[in-house]
Amino acid sequence: MKCPGCGYEQAPGQIDCVSCGLVFEKWKQRHPDAPPAETSSIAPIKPIPVVPIVPVDSVSHAPVASAPIPQTPADKVHPAPSPIVQKPIASTVSAPAMHDHTANTPATTPPAAHATNTPTPVSSSVAASSPIPEKDQPKTDPKPLLSKTSLFIIFFLILVVVLFLTLGNDFINQAIHPGPKCIFTFGEEGDDQGDMNMPLGVTTDKTGNLYLTDRNNNRIQKFDPNGTFISAWGTPGAAVGQFNSPTQLAIDSKDFLYVVDAGNQRIEKFDLNGTYVTSWGNSGTDAGMFKQPWGIAISGKDEIYVTDTNNHRVQKFDSEGKFLKTWGTNGKEQGMFFQPHGIAVDSDGNVFVADYSERIQKFDAEGTFVSQTGSYGSELGKFHKIQGLAFDKVGRLYVADGGNYRVQVLDNQLNPLGYWGHLGTNPGTFNGLSGLALDLNGFLYVADSKNDRVEKFAAFRQN
Repeated sequence: MKCPGCGYEQAPGQIDCVSCGLVFEKWKQRHPDAPPAETSSIAPIKPIPVVPIVPVDSVSHAPVASAPIPQTPADKVHPAPSPIVQKPIASTVSAPAMHDHTANTPATTPPAAHATNTPTPVSSSVAASSPIPEKDQPKTDPKPLLSKTSLFIIFFLILVVVLFLTLGNDFINQAIHPGPKCIFTFGEEGDDQGDMNMPLGVTTDKTGNLYLTDRNNNRIQKFDPNGTFISAWGTPGAAVGQFNSPTQLAIDSKDFLYVVDAGNQRIEKFDLNGTYVTSWGNSGTDAGMFKQPWGIAISGKDEIYVTDTNNHRVQKFDSEGKFLKTWGTNGKEQGMFFQPHGIAVDSDGNVFVADYSERIQKFDAEGTFVSQTGSYGSELGKFHKIQGLAFDKVGRLYVADGGNYRVQVLDNQLNPLGYWGHLGTNPGTFNGLSGLALDLNGFLYVADSKNDRVEKFAAFRQN
């Protein structure tokens, strides 16, 4: 009969294939519907006689004595014929293992024989190529299309692309318009002398001393140009000389200090030692009244300009608090305002106002609209929640671009020159910057509100 696995002819009564080792009974159990194995008239295959190889001398070709070859018991396998002397170069063919199923003895493997015309059993390599039933084939897990390393590299590249698309313009503009060096910072959260809690406004006098509104401590603090504490005044309240959330402040040509006392809806005036002089304003919408005033700026003629934030207007006073003029209504058209905050006056008396329409408008001293710039965004020349404005002595406008955590610089015609800064706590970074001030030497002071400090920068230099 023939093996159903590899087709090799078997001796009658053989229970497993001498070529591939398939056990016929197990194969029938797995394939009950298969036709019976084909029988053949070929005579049973006799076992190949054992032909031991005797080593010979390489010169005389005489047999060399060697250890006796162990003989398999006669009742297990047919005895081998007399030894035949054979040179080692004779061709040999490997024969498959033979199993004796008449006794519980291990299978024996016949030695190699001369290559003759006698049919040779199929080698194990040929048998291995024969088809194996599907249920007998080993199961392997499919390999992933990408390794973990490849997936990590792809994720990293995607992250780099996203960061570049998001911040690429910032990096480019920072390279083209680098900011000035941060010289030092001073202040930390607290209520002791020199400590701060939400500083909002800063200004400087002719000698370089710095004044700031310490909003949540409801006081004014004074420092020298090196950040050393000099004095402080003010307590919480609505009485003369007290404060309720002061925001911005400014100094006129006669060395009087004006403070926006926002929570009390008024402006208070002091000398530079903190002595109270006068105040004006209260809550309302009429001329000279306020609803959450924020910014203040003083012209060369000592005219006082105040951004009346929730009344969406600018009010103008003389140095004694007499009302002179107002302009603006709620809106986003030219000459209108939506919650104006920052304000500054240049050397020619022009008034620059920043509102939450994310723009800066330029007016003459009487409130006539001249021009504007800006829109919402983070690119150069765009803004988000401007908190303060200040001019340097050469006419450049500094912008506290609070929502973008940076300072922008424009020329007097509102053309952008550069910017620097980003969110952070290290020197040169910001969190909620608000007020700006420049001294006569060109040093810039920035009230870094949520970091409870003031940062001092070197003069800005345009590339």
